[in-house]
Amino acid sequence: MLFAGIRSMNSALCHVRPVIARLLLALLAAWPVDALGQSHDPDSARIVTEDIPRFWQAFDARGTLGTAAAFDSLYLRPGTAGLRDWTRLRLKDAATLGQTVDRAARYYGAARASTLRVAEFTPAIRESFRKLAGLHPDAVFPDVYFLVGRLSSGGTTSDAGLLIGAEMYGRTDSASLAGLGDWLREVLRPVDELPGIVAHELVHYQQQVQGASLLAQSLREGIADFVGEKISGMNINAHVHAWVFASPERERELWAEFQPRMNGVDGTGWFTSTDQARRPKDLGYFMGYRIAQSFYDRAADKGSAIRAILAVRDPAAFLSQSGYPEKWM
Repeated sequence: MLFAGIRSMNSALCHVRPVIARLLLALLAAWPVDALGQSHDPDSARIVTEDIPRFWQAFDARGTLGTAAAFDSLYLRPGTAGLRDWTRLRLKDAATLGQTVDRAARYYGAARASTLRVAEFTPAIRESFRKLAGLHPDAVFPDVYFLVGRLSSGGTTSDAGLLIGAEMYGRTDSASLAGLGDWLREVLRPVDELPGIVAHELVHYQQQVQGASLLAQSLREGIADFVGEKISGMNINAHVHAWVFASPERERELWAEFQPRMNGVDGTGWFTSTDQARRPKDLGYFMGYRIAQSFYDRAADKGSAIRAILAVRDPAAFLSQSGYPEKWM
């Protein structure tokens, strides 16, 4: 649509007096949108919350329409472009979503008020966007869609923009967590921490890390945590850092375990866990964060360091430049 409009305008300019034509073409050249139609203006991104009230309309209609039918007709089918992508990437279908909601209805009910507050965090989200623009002039700023999912993901990215699972930020008190597993009890957060996940996903939107190795996966996520914390003041995996730093030797031990496996593609034990009490999930995020932090700390020009961190493509080269392995020699 953008390019069709520009082509039409250029054609029309052939019939406009040359001085006016030059002026309008100069304005087009200055428009803050890149060749993919992505804006470099942090204030241009839309914060879209309209799917959330539709979710609760469907939630309340489960008793009369049936769970799957209610979510299909009242939530998924009339949903935004972001919800359509969210369904493909995270929800699967109305029946799958409904099964989770029915099992965790107590939690969803307790989280309702929090999810309906998400628009209140627009100023904080916008401030994170502006901070990234200040650190990285080439950053792009997509729309942000707040959705309600099936307790499986805090967020992801798609062609539509940033997709955020608002239900993951509905924690109120311990009573609402009854019947949920250990992982959910650990990762569910209060709504006040929502800007942190938006910042994390915004960083993902900028990244170009190549490869599927454990190192690449860890850098992709750890860099999003590190830069996301710089722009929002929040680390979405603070609980993982707390577990590591609870023992003076734990980080050294983790590096000794990580190093021989980092060039393989198996993330078992780094992005999964069979025993949350003994070893939390997502330790790969921690390793990537610490490598990025090491690179940043040794750089004289911090602004250039952030831009280099966001531009990482070669995981092995970045690890070498970070100086992180040298800490354990």
